[in-house]
Amino acid sequence: MNLTQEPTKYSAIAIFMDGRKEANRLHQLGEADKAGTLRAGSSGALVNQHVIGKCHRLSLARYLGLQESHEDHTNTIFESGYANEEVWMSKLALGWHGELTGDSKYPIKWEIDGVTVSGRPDIVLLDDDKKPVFGIELKVVESYKSASSLWYERKPKTDNLIQAAHYSLKFGIPWILVYTFSGIVAPPYWAVRKYSLPKGAEVRPFKMEFPLFWQDGVLGYLYNGDRIMTEITAQSIDDYYQLVVDMSREKDLYLRHSSLDVHGQSQGWNACDYCSAKDACDSYEQHGDYQQWQDELARDWSK
Repeated sequence: MNLTQEPTKYSAIAIFMDGRKEANRLHQLGEADKAGTLRAGSSGALVNQHVIGKCHRLSLARYLGLQESHEDHTNTIFESGYANEEVWMSKLALGWHGELTGDSKYPIKWEIDGVTVSGRPDIVLLDDDKKPVFGIELKVVESYKSASSLWYERKPKTDNLIQAAHYSLKFGIPWILVYTFSGIVAPPYWAVRKYSLPKGAEVRPFKMEFPLFWQDGVLGYLYNGDRIMTEITAQSIDDYYQLVVDMSREKDLYLRHSSLDVHGQSQGWNACDYCSAKDACDSYEQHGDYQQWQDELARDWSK
């Protein structure tokens, strides 16, 4: 067939980016309506005066209605998370005997000192009587460092575990934290040395789950049948949200985020060094002005 055809004048990526821009605009409008509400998606714990998990200052910023403008690569990461949820929902629907709900159908809401805390878990599985049985918190592994850390260390990320624990605590049902990695990467140098890995070693696609449990108010999780206890308590999660409320009322920021994990051990890196709020928080340590911190953060996040 002697076919002649010109390429389309349209760009698939340009149309996609226009759609993403509109989606971001609608999302920001929705976020603005949530000002004055604390989020379960920004979960942390106050343990022995150390804040671990999600930074309390970032949670405060969201509570105040401050919004960060995300770069394209960050949006792509978020979108892969949404796509992962759709895949999980479709497979669970075929494998589960009861019903299941996505994040828009089974919200959580509770109060701390008169302030609402709300959130929408990824998936809640129901029995035939439509009673919740357990929940799932889904996380997509995007970087080769995170993939290698999970694969070789076999430990959940601190903020992910606390978020899942928060949902379990407030719903009163068990929860499972699940990681999905779909790439093929070479392990970083630290893993090669620590585990004496052979030349050509790879981290290949995996799914990894950590079922959570509570024992006398203390959080634990399972891995390969081992019961691993943490230093996270039910009270420490409530104390975290109380801290955010107190900061907003006293107009004074608490000590910076800790680098400790859920076992009270150093993670070997500090999230503050990679945070978009770092400059505003560095400045706050010098001037101590709560309003100036908000103004500088708003300025930095609008860039």
